[in-house]
Amino acid sequence: MYTSDAQLGPPNGPAVSGHDALVAWAGTVPPNRDFTLRQIDVDGRGDLAYVYGKYSWVLTIPGQPQAPDSGKYIELWRKQADGNWKITRDVFNSDVPLPTPPPVPPKK
Repeated sequence: MYTSDAQLGPPNGPAVSGHDALVAWAGTVPPNRDFTLRQIDVDGRGDLAYVYGKYSWVLTIPGQPQAPDSGKYIELWRKQADGNWKITRDVFNSDVPLPTPPPVPPKK
């Protein structure tokens, strides 16, 4: 679904560029279930289109409580020379706030 030079902007991390880096990044995604994508808006002109939507999933990391997550995403699609459409840019981020770190004790 991605172009060979695609870029992904995952939350809480650096951008990932290119096929091999995307495959490597996908291998770091924690175990999960109930993954859903809901397209909210799709539009485009010529050989370029975008999709804006919402996602949800439940992270199921062994030995940890299940962690439901939901958020939004934007994909930029480009029509290829063979007529197929592929994602060239993909950004997503969570609506779930990061956990609050414990307070730092004062220095003595």
